[in-house]
Amino acid sequence: MVRRLESILHIYLDTLDLEAQVREFEGKFDSMAQNNLEFRNYTERLEQEYTEIKYEKPLDISADESVRIAEEFIRKKPDN
Repeated sequence: MVRRLESILHIYLDTLDLEAQVREFEGKFDSMAQNNLEFRNYTERLEQEYTEIKYEKPLDISADESVRIAEEFIRKKPDN
């Protein structure tokens, strides 16, 4: 999310502290999963159902151009 926010707002955010906190959380999370079978099974189910959507950097175009492209796409789409 932070990387997407950086791209949208054209800013740089220092995420070193955040990354350290994420590693600490992941360590605690992994420890909980190792010590609690019900928790581990639940998180494994969630991971299997999760679909990752890869981030693609947005096009650097105006809102008007975006609308034009969307309208063109809709016009060309065959009716089902």
